[in-house]
Amino acid sequence: MFESHYKYILILVAVAMVFTVLPIFDIIRSPNFNWQDPGALIIPFSGYYLDRLHEIKDGNIFLGNPYFIEHSQDLAPAFFVADWVAYLPLLMGLSMPYSLIFNLFLWSLVFLLLSFYIFNQAGIKKGISVIGAILVYLIGYSLIISPVSMQTIYPFYLLVLLAFLLWLVDPVNLKKQIFLTLSLTACFYVYTYLWQIALVTVCLFLFYFFIAKRKKEAIILLKILGVALILSLPLFVYTFKQIAHPFYWETMQRIGFIKTHWPTAEVFYSGRWVILSLILWLWPRVCIRNLAQSRQYNLLSLFFSITGLSLVAVSASNLITGKELELAQHVVRFIEVWLGFSTVGFVYFIFSNFNYFKTPAIKLKNQIIILVLLLIVVGGMFSYLADSAFSYFQKRIDYSKQIDDYKQIQVALDWLDKQESSPVVVMADYKGQSNRYATALTKHYVLFADSGVLHLLSNKEAEERYLLNSAIDNLSLKDIKDDYQLFAGNGNATHPYKTHNRQVKICKILHLDLFHYDCGQETTDAVSFKGEKYFVDLFNQYQKEIIPDVNRLLKKFNVSYILIEETVIPNIDMTKFSNINIVYQDRGFVIYKISMKDIN
Repeated sequence: MFESHYKYILILVAVAMVFTVLPIFDIIRSPNFNWQDPGALIIPFSGYYLDRLHEIKDGNIFLGNPYFIEHSQDLAPAFFVADWVAYLPLLMGLSMPYSLIFNLFLWSLVFLLLSFYIFNQAGIKKGISVIGAILVYLIGYSLIISPVSMQTIYPFYLLVLLAFLLWLVDPVNLKKQIFLTLSLTACFYVYTYLWQIALVTVCLFLFYFFIAKRKKEAIILLKILGVALILSLPLFVYTFKQIAHPFYWETMQRIGFIKTHWPTAEVFYSGRWVILSLILWLWPRVCIRNLAQSRQYNLLSLFFSITGLSLVAVSASNLITGKELELAQHVVRFIEVWLGFSTVGFVYFIFSNFNYFKTPAIKLKNQIIILVLLLIVVGGMFSYLADSAFSYFQKRIDYSKQIDDYKQIQVALDWLDKQESSPVVVMADYKGQSNRYATALTKHYVLFADSGVLHLLSNKEAEERYLLNSAIDNLSLKDIKDDYQLFAGNGNATHPYKTHNRQVKICKILHLDLFHYDCGQETTDAVSFKGEKYFVDLFNQYQKEIIPDVNRLLKKFNVSYILIEETVIPNIDMTKFSNINIVYQDRGFVIYKISMKDIN
């Protein structure tokens, strides 16, 4: 039995290795890739979290703002333990490319192993548990490949699922109580949306125990929650400091915060699968009397009902609170994985306990209902699978050009990194690649980055940085409108007008206008919803305040270099800039050094 157990673990190790290699396969097979210069391996992983990891590498472990030097020591808009976890390979001495690969393998394996143990602890045979683990892994694969989120976050969700399952089997077991306590505590620290899910899950279990008059379990769970909250006090203190920041709510609006009691579209899209799954679990209890005798069914139906309802409750919590911060858009990541566990668990239970379902006492209509529900839920699970792993592997990318671009950028940025021993601020066009890679490949900061406005600063500063950075280009009013999301964040550029349109649609569907309620009219886009005046004012600011005073403003934001990608901005007019000299020119990149000593 011991050997058999490890046989399945070896299978999961092999799966983790295969799916670690696959995302970098297209990079490796490119004729432009060279193992002597492995930096290009970061291309499939590049993005926001790569910048954050590099910031930790540079010593700013609290991740105030990886983009803007003036805010590098500020409070971070969210907690950062997940980033610390992802940084461990770098701490051990691995380079960034190999750290990313190592993390993908490690956390893929952890995901697979935890999934395997969840299925196995649910009473599912090891062979089926392996298949189920691989299936759930593939559902989450497109997100697992991304550094930090959800790569290092998913395992903590699985950890708390496993902890709840083990505890439900034996609530008085001290080791299982400690395991659940530590798992809950970890959820609080790792991810904002995960601690909400974990807390709601505990509350729903407490409510169930109260209704079921299971006082003993309720008291134990209250103690577990209490200890977890005490252990999480540093998080709550930090959160209160964040909220007290003068620009916290402005930042949250740029990220996605909006006040509304109306549910988002994602609540319906993802929530339906949870509700159908719960009906699937609970319907047999209605029509099969002797099913109540099954300890496995009672355990699994309770487990999946509570953990599923918690996901829906968090997704739709703004119905009560009136505060929405992309809840459903983030919770769906957990719903996808949960649906895999729930569906595989139910299918296995049916086939391993078929005697319950084939008895003549069950009416044909109930058998049909169960079958139809099962087919629908399985279809939902495979739709997530298709959107994740299947779609990922359908999009075969030729990275040859990206590798060439990366090498050229890397040469220019390496030169800059060697010239300046301390961090400096670089002005680079946000439309090119250099602005994106400057913070990921060097110790330096940038004047403007769309990811930078997701950190704690005012809307006014975000707008000013964008307009000033655009001085190397010639902005039109249309450009400002097109770039709205870059400086205003996805929150301001997406959610307000979509929420408005959703309210209008629901109002008209319910015919509330018959009760003298003004439903309003839908708007076509965020720009129309914001209004023309806002963009005209920004354009006037750009022409009348930014461009005439560009040199003083560059000094204000401590800009030392201007980096130009000639392929992005050909024939650029640099006469508006004073006291600049070309210090680097190669492969389509030009770097100007700014002398600010003579600028008042």
